[in-house]
Amino acid sequence: MFKPSIKGRFRQLIDLLPILLLFIIISSNPYMPLLIRGQGYSMFPTISHDSLVLAIPYRVLRVFGYRPYVGDIIVFNAPAIPPIWCHRIVGVVNGAYITKGDNNQHEDPFLIHDDDIIAVVPQVFGKPIQIPKVGYIAGLLNSNRILTIALTLTLLSITMLRGKGRKGVRRNSVNVRLRKNFTLMILGVSVFAASFLMAIRHSGYAYISYQVGEGEGLILGDGNPLSLGVVRVGNRISKTLSFKNNWVFPLILSIHIIDDPYGEVEITPLCAVIPPFSELNVNVTVEGRSVHGLCRIPIAISLIPLVLPIQITYGLTRLNPFLPALTQSTVSAITLIIAAKIATTKNIKEGTSRIIPAIIKLSKDTSIKLKANRFKER
Repeated sequence: MFKPSIKGRFRQLIDLLPILLLFIIISSNPYMPLLIRGQGYSMFPTISHDSLVLAIPYRVLRVFGYRPYVGDIIVFNAPAIPPIWCHRIVGVVNGAYITKGDNNQHEDPFLIHDDDIIAVVPQVFGKPIQIPKVGYIAGLLNSNRILTIALTLTLLSITMLRGKGRKGVRRNSVNVRLRKNFTLMILGVSVFAASFLMAIRHSGYAYISYQVGEGEGLILGDGNPLSLGVVRVGNRISKTLSFKNNWVFPLILSIHIIDDPYGEVEITPLCAVIPPFSELNVNVTVEGRSVHGLCRIPIAISLIPLVLPIQITYGLTRLNPFLPALTQSTVSAITLIIAAKIATTKNIKEGTSRIIPAIIKLSKDTSIKLKANRFKER
């Protein structure tokens, strides 16, 4: 049995290096993190300084109906510096969470709401899953994303070119083909993950809160950005939402009203294409038809690149706001893999010239057999 030498194992590690860099870049993004860097000593000894900690994005957990409870370790947006904290939930007040570092004497001087939570740190027997002294790598890679991506692409190119130089031996040629297929697979997974994380960042559930009464006013204690306050009976109140497209490709925005028991909410447009570097205003209108208390209307929002037809995107949004992101990411990854496979295939004309004569020969042999069978029947 062939066993790789130390030099061969070292080459294999070099080949895996760009894949590892891509994984760390994608999984440690601040919007949908799978890995977070432990900084400081507020959570010591539960989370050590400069450790790499496993986390689960809260947007994913919300799809399955999960809600944090007392004792959970959460990653959240804090109204402080640094803007992202990782502390433990020690209490709940009116739907808001009280947090505190395990090594701190006092609770945090602010409340955390559901929309502030970025990720939840899973615990096994009360301990998070972490790798000590490795978190600085994620911080270094995320400090300059452009430089890190350029370095990763350079290492990937060197790996592929080095593989092309060893095509003389049959065993090496097989390894080259395997490496190419593996590289294409990693490329597809990376494109899928990057596209999915970018799309899911702007997709999810929200709700419109309002109530109808004899007068107009605000709803105290309602911090919902889509709160329209108290609507007077017979009147209409509108609110404008702005969706910006800062990318070089168009985006599809689709909004679906999940449940409107009073039939008083209207959103226009429900589905539209946002051209590159432009902005789309969506009007949310509530018409007070009968007096009732506080009402929260759930809506599904999806904002993804223009890959799928508008009708399909809106239909998927009605089922689940994360389905369009999942579908378009899968389509993008498969399309890129096929294009890369075609682009890296050599001697396409030679292959075609071999295939066509084979087809002609097969058809001739088939016709000869048919004629022979007819002759036997006669």
